[in-house]
Amino acid sequence: LLVTNLFHVKQTGLNLDRWRCWGVMFIVAVVVWLPSWFDLQDPSRGGYAAVAANHSGYLDGWSHWLPNFRRQFENLTWWDFIGSRVDYLSLPLICLILSLYGLGIRVIGLIRSASRGEIISEQTLSGWVAVAWVSSLLLVTPLYRPYPRLALPLFMSLLIGAAFGIESITREIRTLRSADSPGSSSRSVSLAWGVVSVTLSFVLVGRPTIPGEGGAVWDKHRASAEEVATQILENCREVTGDRSSASVACVIYVYSEPAIYYQLCRYAPANVLVAPVANLGFVAQPPAREPVPIFLVTGPHAARNPEYQNQILKVEGRLTILSSIQTEVSDLVSLNLHSPSEFENWSGSFPKENYELCLVKQVREN
Repeated sequence: LLVTNLFHVKQTGLNLDRWRCWGVMFIVAVVVWLPSWFDLQDPSRGGYAAVAANHSGYLDGWSHWLPNFRRQFENLTWWDFIGSRVDYLSLPLICLILSLYGLGIRVIGLIRSASRGEIISEQTLSGWVAVAWVSSLLLVTPLYRPYPRLALPLFMSLLIGAAFGIESITREIRTLRSADSPGSSSRSVSLAWGVVSVTLSFVLVGRPTIPGEGGAVWDKHRASAEEVATQILENCREVTGDRSSASVACVIYVYSEPAIYYQLCRYAPANVLVAPVANLGFVAQPPAREPVPIFLVTGPHAARNPEYQNQILKVEGRLTILSSIQTEVSDLVSLNLHSPSEFENWSGSFPKENYELCLVKQVREN
């Protein structure tokens, strides 16, 4: 819609159909968002400010754009299990080159058609969706911390963009072979943009240092979070004793460990409450009613979080270490914390991570 409205140069007068389309898009967006907006207004959720605060914790900003971009491509290259990598010419890099070429050719063609006063066909909508998808994700994804999962939407868009690149290349080859091929000007533009696409891709990605291949994700041990969660529940039962008849046996708060939180929710009994927590205010405040055992689970993410370190200094006197669980997490999880290039220092294996289970001392009401 945006492309055809901007470049549909032969259109005269007011096209109400296009404005109706814009209106429908706006109404659908508002209607779909409203339930989430109303849900956020619940006092227990803290409004959209709480979402924005959590979101800002993942945002690194423009100063980290290039390092994060290269780190994400290292992550994607590490999992290039298809075996297309030669040195560091990986499938993600090839897709990036093809995407820049194919979608760039589309944009160049759009500008040239508009300059000649030609009508832009609405049948090319799929191409413009791909242009918007690839360009926006290329711009935005490196602004966030280089967690591998955040690169997956970008990689999917690059696969689609690569298809447009292959289509553009095959079209150029057919044009060269045909008798009525266009002049050298068009071929020169295509060749020049191909050189720009290759050069820009290599400059952005750099040369990652990856001593080995990660291999397929499904070949790796992926049950470490499940094992840690079951061990945490067992340790809690040892402390609380038999509280199966109690309405609430204990409360387990999990700080910055979504995988552990998910597994605890899966395996915890119905009377064991599990909740994520972003601050330790509950440690400093005594309960208003008869207390139940409260536990705090932290891990490597909290250990690297300066905000958590500041909070824990204020309340560590009310915490007792119950146990420290050491486990070898999967490579996919370790890539949240470490770059594949750090393999050189670890002889091909990621270090073990510690999950520390803390018992919160309770203060009874007088």
